[in-house]
Amino acid sequence: MIHPTSLLLIIFYLISLSSGHIFVSDVSHKKCDESYLKQFRGVVAEKDGFEYYPWHVFEPNPGKVKFFQVRGGNVKEICKHYLPQDVQEVIILNTNLEYIEPGYFQSNVLEQVFIQGNRYNRIHRGVFNGTTIRSLVLSGNHIRHIDSRAFENMKKLEAISLDYNDIKVWDSTWFEHAKVLHDITITHNLLTEIPEKATKDISQILETDSLRKYGSINFDNNKILYIHPDAFQNMRTLDTVSLSNNRILELSEKVFQRFEFLMSLYMNSNEFICFSNDTVRSFMGVRRLFLGENQFNRECVDEIKGFFDLKGDKVYF
Repeated sequence: MIHPTSLLLIIFYLISLSSGHIFVSDVSHKKCDESYLKQFRGVVAEKDGFEYYPWHVFEPNPGKVKFFQVRGGNVKEICKHYLPQDVQEVIILNTNLEYIEPGYFQSNVLEQVFIQGNRYNRIHRGVFNGTTIRSLVLSGNHIRHIDSRAFENMKKLEAISLDYNDIKVWDSTWFEHAKVLHDITITHNLLTEIPEKATKDISQILETDSLRKYGSINFDNNKILYIHPDAFQNMRTLDTVSLSNNRILELSEKVFQRFEFLMSLYMNSNEFICFSNDTVRSFMGVRRLFLGENQFNRECVDEIKGFFDLKGDKVYF
């Protein structure tokens, strides 16, 4: 005989299936341990401008910046509702941080978040979604997993840095509805491939009142072996794509074929021996191509140089 509680669970599961929704528990919403807040002694102050931003395109708003900074200690968890009011920048350095409760960064004025040198190994969905953050630096932690749609609806996000982590997989859903994201750096990780539609939610150009900014993507110093032919299928115009210090041996002619203008393409220190004729012709939109520290044979070098000379652009070996 089935226990009444078990029967209810079975009925709930069947209803979930019939409605097309399966409900699962979400570990990202575990109860936050507020005892760590006793060590959460941060500094709230003002300064002239943003101190931490590594971007060549991101331009913080001028004037005084109210910031919140925590350095050192053993603050493993940060609970929501503990963000000081009117803070524009949050800086968390070397605190052994492991968990941020979703909802912590909900603010109408927060522009930049800088988290570095912690034990933060998973970015849960809900932590950054829907925030007003423009610049997000998450480098030098131990990030291994990023939830699907982890940065969804970050409609003001312009630049993100995920350098020096342990990320193995690029998820094409991460940045859905980000709208203005145009500067990504994910160097010194463990990526082995760039999948289909990897850049589908990344902007090519950011229009401002004063100028037009072209985006850039940096995959240097990973373990990339393969780039899907449609990885950059939405891209037509970009400032830089950098893929140096990886393990790429072959390159489909479709990867960069759609680019009408790509100022710089860096593919130094890979394992190229030669490109097919179709792949060489696919660089028509590339203005500067960097191919040093590969194993190209002389015939291939001459062919690539001849193609770039003919179209009046530069290639460097």
